[in-house]
Amino acid sequence: MRWSIAGLTALLLVCGGAGEAEAGLVYDNGPINGSAAARLINLGDTVTNSFTRTSPTTLASAQVGLWLELGDSPASVHWSIGTSKFASDVSSGTSSTTNVFQFTNTFFGQHFDIYESTFSLSATLGAGTYWLTLDNATTAGSLPLGWDQNDGPSTAFNNFGPIPSESFQLYDNRAAIPEPGSFVPMGLGALGLLAYGWRRRS
Repeated sequence: MRWSIAGLTALLLVCGGAGEAEAGLVYDNGPINGSAAARLINLGDTVTNSFTRTSPTTLASAQVGLWLELGDSPASVHWSIGTSKFASDVSSGTSSTTNVFQFTNTFFGQHFDIYESTFSLSATLGAGTYWLTLDNATTAGSLPLGWDQNDGPSTAFNNFGPIPSESFQLYDNRAAIPEPGSFVPMGLGALGLLAYGWRRRS
């Protein structure tokens, strides 16, 4: 049976993509809950969450869960990375958000739109415990914006004291690295291409 170049290329791409590890995940405080509560990160309110690194890394982006009033959408957020709660001694900045709508919830008789939002940040970290702080966030409608509470492993505070922690993930700038299980199908795909080339020369 003869294979076309397109068919072999497709096989190689499919096999090569199998088992690919999630790229650059540095810290995961858990997924969006969307029903427990949300803590304001604008209109004068600030929220900070701890995270711990066991090895050095350079952060490149963060992903968070956000609550908004119906029809509104996130626009930007001010972030800080520090060595203590609310601190910005490592790095800070303001970034626009890239948003993916998740669902609309019902919370004590009110409805909120839940978004998964990603924004860029930059911080070079050694091993240790740090804090991600969010405040001065903006929305398309200039309305209140809340950070989704999911009771993850982080320690968290807002302006008034300790609170349950919020949904967030932190990423570095590593490229995707295939897991070991994907090397076998990748090798088979490459051998298929070599066999096709040999047959053509024959």
